Amino acid sequence: MSSLSTTCRMVSIYAEADDDLVQQEHDHAMACLDLEEIVACGLMTYELLCDVEARFQAAAFQDKIGPKDEVWSKLRELYRKWHQRSEKVLEAATTFQKQGFNVEKLSEFQDAIDEIQCRMELWDIEPRVMTFEEAVRAVKPDNPRPGRYDD
Repeated sequence: MSSLSTTCRMVSIYAEADDDLVQQEHDHAMACLDLEEIVACGLMTYELLCDVEARFQAAAFQDKIGPKDEVWSKLRELYRKWHQRSEKVLEAATTFQKQGFNVEKLSEFQDAIDEIQCRMELWDIEPRVMTFEEAVRAVKPDNPRPGRYDD
């Protein structure tokens, strides 16, 4: 009889532990699916931003929008806001990947984040970039080392 009671105890422990484990795994899988939806939404939003920017660029080429127009600063603000949120989503997705989950479209999402990161870095240095004419005026007119560089 002792073996039967021990077996009953073991089966009870197994059944309870299994329910908790299954529920935890289910919760993790559902959270990963939710994250995949967020990644998909982020990619759609990124594509929307790129489309809007392309329309503004087309309008700028037709002289309908100037380079100092407010739309450019608003677009940059929207890209930065998208990037800030996307970095957090990427961090969560990386955590799921380390746990063995596959997050769909993560590579494409990472590429979009990288592209916006590059754009933001360019925007930060853009005010320091000179036109060709400005650069020519900044160059010293005389040969800085006449003995070394003969004309």
